Amino acid sequence: MANLVEKIKTNVELVAQLKNKIKQGEENHAQYKASINALELNNEIMAYFEKSKDGEAPAGECLSRVYALLQTLFVSIDALYSLNILLTRNKNNININQNRQLRELKYIRNDVVGHPVNRIFANDEVGFCVLKKNDITKKSFRYHIYFEDTIKKREVIVNSLIDSYYEEANKFLERVVSYKDDKNDEIFAKIKRIAIKLQADEEIREEILQLRSLYISKYPAQAKTDVRFMWRVEILMRLRTFLDPKDKEIKEIINYATGYQLTKLSELIQSYDSINDKTIVPNKLREPKGLSQIDKLADSNPVLAEAIKNIHDMTHPLFNAGLDKLINACTKDTPYALKYLTQIKKFKEMGESDMVYCLGVVVKNHRK
Repeated sequence: MANLVEKIKTNVELVAQLKNKIKQGEENHAQYKASINALELNNEIMAYFEKSKDGEAPAGECLSRVYALLQTLFVSIDALYSLNILLTRNKNNININQNRQLRELKYIRNDVVGHPVNRIFANDEVGFCVLKKNDITKKSFRYHIYFEDTIKKREVIVNSLIDSYYEEANKFLERVVSYKDDKNDEIFAKIKRIAIKLQADEEIREEILQLRSLYISKYPAQAKTDVRFMWRVEILMRLRTFLDPKDKEIKEIINYATGYQLTKLSELIQSYDSINDKTIVPNKLREPKGLSQIDKLADSNPVLAEAIKNIHDMTHPLFNAGLDKLINACTKDTPYALKYLTQIKKFKEMGESDMVYCLGVVVKNHRK
């Protein structure tokens, strides 16, 4: 694996190549320029960070390093997403949330830099975050979160965080530097065929494998699951393993989540400005009864409505508390809601974060 210095150097070269592709006067030029500038500044800060020494340093310098590190990485990820939309007009080429380190970056950043004096955590507890300035080194830093009765201690390994950023950023930049806007009629037709077979209650696993092969044959450089399309295809395959033909309600839940993912796949191969009713594969499957019952629970209680916002992300600090509140709110009048939410909890206990996402995102977006 290339060391960090080499990864920074590669990133600098890729950013320069991308910069050369963008012409003065081009539409959205100012936004391109701002995004690229953010990436360039990030490389300067990271190069400085890499050259800095572990020895004694004034507390102010140590604190500045941590603040600059967290905020710069946070801004740089925003810049990558912005460039992705500007250049490709869809979300397919970037999926940074699949990287657990970077997915947790926003929480670490909010703890230390964003809202250290007033953070709301699980069970609606308010925490106060204190960065331990004497424990800051080039390799790591520590901070404590003070609750009413407990103290939570956290250590962040700096190089792991930076390395994760460059691993993802370089893969993305390599893709967009060589990006070509192609039509995907054959891929769209395959997705539509899978949706029709799903609606007819036919087996679709072989069709999903064919879709995977079709996409890779057209985009061989995008065979890995950090591309959103491939990630969702793998999710489809994984979902089918939890299909229980003997349990009508679970089958309905899994099938509906499958239909949702097929709709998202059809969106991913379109540009935002070309998406319309004819370019999207609709999810025509019957909605699980649990969705409307969960909506009723949320309608009756603002706390439950808030919990639904995080129900798709088991790494979110409020996920466990929110899910438990929703489950505990279920009564004899909401048995289907209980079944749906209990299935999410089972996936969470199995460590199946993608399956939690699949069922949770349907609940979240059903409320919109």
